[in-house]
Amino acid sequence: MTLAEVRAVVPKVLYQKHTLTGLAYVARDVLCAVVLYKFGWFIDPFARSLVEDYGWPLLFGVVSKWFIWVLYWYWQGIILAGWWCLAHEAGHGTLSHYNSVNHIVGYSLHTVSALISSALQCSNPIKVSSRSLLRLEIHSSRSSQSHHVRGTR
Repeated sequence: MTLAEVRAVVPKVLYQKHTLTGLAYVARDVLCAVVLYKFGWFIDPFARSLVEDYGWPLLFGVVSKWFIWVLYWYWQGIILAGWWCLAHEAGHGTLSHYNSVNHIVGYSLHTVSALISSALQCSNPIKVSSRSLLRLEIHSSRSSQSHHVRGTR
């Protein structure tokens, strides 16, 4: 199966940009992350209350606390990966017809999700050129292997 065959099967409406729909996805993911963050504040007190208020064994309180934290970080990781995907797509200009919306959303989500290097690179061509420059610097620093970089023979 070729890429052209896959694209032919996908309905054309899915290729259209809708600013409000894109912003609704962003709002949904931000809301999910905030709600889960607020839930995280109750994990330790809940585990402590199992031991102190209900008389459960200390080991059960500790195990339940860490089990809930693992679930928390799993789901928070899924949500923040969604932030990254939305920011990445905004960087490609697929979130909205308005470049300013794409830049603001991409920069904001990358910054908040601690991807500062991605946030500083506002558009995809800059990302690609900086990666190319990084590869050039790495290869150039190895004088014995500099012939691997195009145009340095």
